[in-house]
Amino acid sequence: MNKSSNESSKWSSPKTLVPIILAIISLIGAITSTVLSRKTVIELQLSKGEVARMSRDIGFAMNELNQYNRARNLLEIALRHSPKDGDIFSSLGYSYLQIGLQEKTVNRTRAKMHLEESVNYYKKALILEGEIPADANHWNLGRAFLELQKPDEAEKNIIEAKKTYERNWMFMADLGRLYLMKDEPLKARAALNAAATLWAEHFPGQTNKYLNNLISENSKKQNIIR
Repeated sequence: MNKSSNESSKWSSPKTLVPIILAIISLIGAITSTVLSRKTVIELQLSKGEVARMSRDIGFAMNELNQYNRARNLLEIALRHSPKDGDIFSSLGYSYLQIGLQEKTVNRTRAKMHLEESVNYYKKALILEGEIPADANHWNLGRAFLELQKPDEAEKNIIEAKKTYERNWMFMADLGRLYLMKDEPLKARAALNAAATLWAEHFPGQTNKYLNNLISENSKKQNIIR
């Protein structure tokens, strides 16, 4: 979620090697998840600290690779061994948020369950704290509340993160969506216009259908109110 506009620069390897590297990391994640979730941990004679560290680090990597189910499995193993690690709670919150978003068009009941899990993990992450910034946790917690149709709770958390992320187009789009949900079209327009400006700055000439749909929806709402 908290990725910069120049995210592509994080891979220093030649582009032709990137798919191979991603496949290898994904395979390692799948194997690690299977191995560490079984009794073979004892056979491998890994200490609890080693299990936690391995599960944690590869779980984080799986989230970065959008392998959210694998990330969740690994991070839940890590959490059993490190129950006070705020960053594990935060990363689990992100895994469940993304799984919930993926489930929205498939199974709404299951999506709601995953989003509620995300909320629980993010709340715990904010209590425990960690290296992941609190504002990032507030933003994603706000996003989960948005998906659960709880605009008041979403607003508390999204506003908390505004100072840090107001130059992020996606954050401003979420803020606009929040105000749309709260039937405040003027505030929504200001946020969505800011999001459109930021998008154009970072991706000149590229269309953002998601953002355009939000702007169109808000325009219709303004006309109805008039």
